[in-house]
Amino acid sequence: MKTYFPLLFLSLFLLTGCYKLKVPNEDAKKIFGSWQFLSSSGGLSGQGAQGLSQENWISFSEKGQYTLNKNDKQLEKSKFRYETRNSIFGGERTMIIYHVASFGTQSFTVSGDTLRLYDEVYDGFDYVFIKK
Repeated sequence: MKTYFPLLFLSLFLLTGCYKLKVPNEDAKKIFGSWQFLSSSGGLSGQGAQGLSQENWISFSEKGQYTLNKNDKQLEKSKFRYETRNSIFGGERTMIIYHVASFGTQSFTVSGDTLRLYDEVYDGFDYVFIKK
């Protein structure tokens, strides 16, 4: 039994270390990388989300990790996954589903070096980020 334990541990380590997120389409891959916060709008007041500044940036990895940072300090870390579902904005969209994160469920678009995240709730926010 003692000889199998190291082998089992090594196998689990290799399997979890090689995990990559299931990507529904080529456009979904565009979100991977780091993004500098530029602006937000929406909400009840229409003035955008409070608490984010141009010192904030986010990152999405191919392994399904999301981080929210301010300068060099990590403020939040979470897992995320993709899911295709009907959007409150109409039609089917690819969504980002966060696990234990402040953003919840969002749809997104990537155009050039600009990422837009849209809260999938009424009176939600949309956020604009620029590729770092």
